[in-house]
Amino acid sequence: MARLITDSAKSKIATRCTTCSTIYVASRAAAARWEVPGIGPVLLAAHAVLDDYPTIGLADALNVVLAREFRTDVIATFDHRHFRVVRPLTPHSAFRLLPEDVP
Repeated sequence: MARLITDSAKSKIATRCTTCSTIYVASRAAAARWEVPGIGPVLLAAHAVLDDYPTIGLADALNVVLAREFRTDVIATFDHRHFRVVRPLTPHSAFRLLPEDVP
């Protein structure tokens, strides 16, 4: 017999997982292993990307702008559907997607 998980329990699990993830990312950023950029300065640029590609969503639009900020054409994603059609904001002709395109 399958066990039912209440909405309250799901919420507590999600909160705990989110907290753990946040702590993990923050610890990596604090140790200078990862760079976590602020999104304030790039939010307007992301909305401009959304004007050109309205179906990709804000998170993907932010990644397009952040790729420009970091002067890269490489994005780590499994969302090939969106990033195969979006043109980079850099001189690159197309995005290279990890793990598929870059060995």
